[in-house]
Amino acid sequence: MQPSFVPDIPVEPERIEEVLETGETEAVNDLLDELEGLDVDEQLATFEAVTDTLLECMGLDDGYSRQGVIRIVSALGPGTGRMVVETAPDQFDTVPDEQRFTDAIDCAAAIYVAALTDEDGRVRNAAVRGLNSLCTGCRLSGDRKTPERILSDLDALSVPEECADHVAEAKETARQGTLGGV
Repeated sequence: MQPSFVPDIPVEPERIEEVLETGETEAVNDLLDELEGLDVDEQLATFEAVTDTLLECMGLDDGYSRQGVIRIVSALGPGTGRMVVETAPDQFDTVPDEQRFTDAIDCAAAIYVAALTDEDGRVRNAAVRGLNSLCTGCRLSGDRKTPERILSDLDALSVPEECADHVAEAKETARQGTLGGV
């Protein structure tokens, strides 16, 4: 296995921003299909390149657009990518280094946690699903620290009443992630 390199970004931040701003279901779903079809190193490089754009798009007025942000974070799945690389390293010519995965996972977790207090329930539901996937990837790769940090961040949230159920579900997901093992 060769050391990591950063591939070209197959999906430019501007394109992601344009798709999210339209709020069009078909355009968002097509983009998600494209992102999910990328190799692990391309997904990670794309996530790194579009993080600022995704954070900006969380300020869009349209709830579906904000839900799209969360779905894009999930499609680029740094937690799942790390798990795949760790469980089948011989499948890859090159793999991203652990620090890049760690940074991306921390960023994805922060986006999910923040989205749990969104006014739109669709955004909160997507964030719970994203945290579930992230924590599962962490658990399967033996990372208990990330779910512990997520749990701590969730405990520190000021939670409006309409968000309480989603936050409680996310806390249970994070607790499961701290258990480790398969």
